[in-house]
Amino acid sequence: MNPEAVSDCTTAGRPYLLGLNDEYQRGVLFQPRCKLWSCPYCAQVNQNLWAVRAYMGTKAYQDQGIEIDFLTLTPREDLTPAQSMWVFPRAWKKLSQRARRAADQFSYIMIPERFKDGRIHVHAIETGALGQTWWKNNARSSGLGYIQEEEPIRKPAGAAAYVVKYVAKSLEVLNWPARFHRVRTSRDWPPLPELVAPDGWRFIPVEQRRSLADVLVSYERRGYSIRRLGSAAAWAYLDADPETGEVPPVDAGDHRNA
Repeated sequence: MNPEAVSDCTTAGRPYLLGLNDEYQRGVLFQPRCKLWSCPYCAQVNQNLWAVRAYMGTKAYQDQGIEIDFLTLTPREDLTPAQSMWVFPRAWKKLSQRARRAADQFSYIMIPERFKDGRIHVHAIETGALGQTWWKNNARSSGLGYIQEEEPIRKPAGAAAYVVKYVAKSLEVLNWPARFHRVRTSRDWPPLPELVAPDGWRFIPVEQRRSLADVLVSYERRGYSIRRLGSAAAWAYLDADPETGEVPPVDAGDHRNA
């Protein structure tokens, strides 16, 4: 994906949100991004956010002295592409349950990859430190293949790059099944920091039946200066100088644009 090719979410039918700064009587009317992987802009943001989460989670575990590794598992060699797609979620569930019982601590970010032959490979960042022999034996008996690789992650940046690499590969595949999760995590993998509203701003969902022109006129009559912007520009505007409205550069990977 070429990041220069897309600059904002353009998915139709998204609801509108009105941001208001009462102190400076400024407002911005915009449609938050759709967050769908099928949207070129949102896929780019999703990829960036997952890379950040991999980085932060890896750093958090390494700061605790917990070993964290790259893991690759192949499918069974006797499965067709369709069979490997069906087997994969069941096999991974069984295998991850075994790893959770065997390891002192087992957390992961996992990214399935459809390989050139159409079958599903598993790529993960994980904390099990169970060793290649354990993964080889248990992956096979859980329904995956014999071939596996497990190697230590030295720095959090390596984990982020790993996620970017395999998410980018998943974006090249256009025929994933409906509701297929391109990235999966254990429940205890550290989340991204909680989003908070920019200082001085509050947000009001706009009823779909309400005319946008009526919304603008209503608040402009109360003395507000309302701008209608795209999703990326709107979040940049929320970070603008509260008095001048000067907007900083837009960053598609900004966590607040989530």
